[in-house]
Amino acid sequence: MKTNKLLTVVFWMLLAAQVNAAAKPIEGVHYETVDAATDITLAPVTEIFALGCHACHSLEQLFVRLAQRIEQPIDKVHVVYNRPTEMQASMYYSGRLLVSPEKLDAFTTDLFDAVQGGGNAEVRLNDAMDTIRRYTQGDEGKTAQRNIKAIKTEVDRAKQISAAYKVNAVPSLVINSKYVVLFQAHKSEEDIASTVKALLET
Repeated sequence: MKTNKLLTVVFWMLLAAQVNAAAKPIEGVHYETVDAATDITLAPVTEIFALGCHACHSLEQLFVRLAQRIEQPIDKVHVVYNRPTEMQASMYYSGRLLVSPEKLDAFTTDLFDAVQGGGNAEVRLNDAMDTIRRYTQGDEGKTAQRNIKAIKTEVDRAKQISAAYKVNAVPSLVINSKYVVLFQAHKSEEDIASTVKALLET
């Protein structure tokens, strides 16, 4: 009788261990580890994106919801690997440096809309600049020269991060500066949140 009870306990312990193991993200399936040769430390959860990326635009609200699920903010770094992405990064950081934190999500969404809106390149550029001006009104206290220097610093940092992490697809989600989440292996937003939470504790 005691033997049967012991076997039952062992069975349930093994089953619980298997379930627990299955719930943990698997390297190469749910995420990959990146050995980025850089002195830059990213925020615990960082999205690398591009304003011209349609997938980034369509997933923007997913990241807003994900931040709520994991109960911490998701920082953003604009990828820079050629002249167009460098120009987009300059637009993004010119606004981000001046927009108050509570308006940053709305600003980013509107800037996405402007950059990816209708019309030719000139029309989209004008729309983007109008968006930046609308969100940064009342900035008389900062000189243009200071803004230009700060924007260049942020763009150079983004360029360094893009190279160090060998970003070849956006959006990318980097956890603790070394884990990149593989979205295709996840079936739901809840699955992504579970992986992120587990990697944050690693």
